[in-house]
Amino acid sequence: MLGGTIQMKVDTEAQANIVPVGLWRQLKKRALLQMTETTLKSAGNSVVESESVAREVNMKCGDVSTSDTIFVSIKGSQAILGLKTSTAFGPATNGKNLRILEITAC
Repeated sequence: MLGGTIQMKVDTEAQANIVPVGLWRQLKKRALLQMTETTLKSAGNSVVESESVAREVNMKCGDVSTSDTIFVSIKGSQAILGLKTSTAFGPATNGKNLRILEITAC
């Protein structure tokens, strides 16, 4: 993430990376947000309210770096690292669901 560290829960069933707006605002330097009309749904099929997205955000876990899209959710307190990004980090996530990681600016 730009300008700070966010702890994210790995969820290999999630198709998107999600950071609650409160955590996003705590970052010292943030990627530009764009409005989005994408509808996100949880595993329980409830709507995850998101109105903005940051694209090509640089993320680092250990020695591995990647970039991906992050949706900024209106509600919630838990940041989620989805399948695509957790796969890019490979062994750093141990392929386990719901492991807490720190994702730091590159």
